[in-house]
Amino acid sequence: MGAFCLASESDVAALIFDVVPGVMRGLRRLMRASAQSELSIPQWRVLAHVNRGVSTAADLAELQGVSLAAICKMVDALESRGLIERGHREGNRKQLFIGLSPEGRTLFHRTRKAAERVIVSELAGSTDQERKKIEDGLLLLKGLFNTAKHEV
Repeated sequence: MGAFCLASESDVAALIFDVVPGVMRGLRRLMRASAQSELSIPQWRVLAHVNRGVSTAADLAELQGVSLAAICKMVDALESRGLIERGHREGNRKQLFIGLSPEGRTLFHRTRKAAERVIVSELAGSTDQERKKIEDGLLLLKGLFNTAKHEV
């Protein structure tokens, strides 16, 4: 029989604030090493968002937590490097849509796979039960925070 968690919602919320920043720092460190100075972390995050289907500068700016002007400057830089393409979708000539170029897609997937290999090596010493606990916790967090109820 499994152990019961007696932590309050407040305790768990505090733990999330304590743990998540460290996890993000570790992921950024992995991404910097994997990108081999080809991309800054904000640039890599833009490629990641676009890879997931985010296709407007306004949506990217909101997700990155920056101004529209700042995201346009970053998109311009990525486009000049041939990593992002902009264009119009059929039926919508007013709004520019952003997509990954073949080179951008290749770079994004290469750097992500390199970072994933490092995470795999870090997890190599863990037990099946530990990995299952990590997976369960991450899926719970995903369900809590990746829902429309948090959209403003």
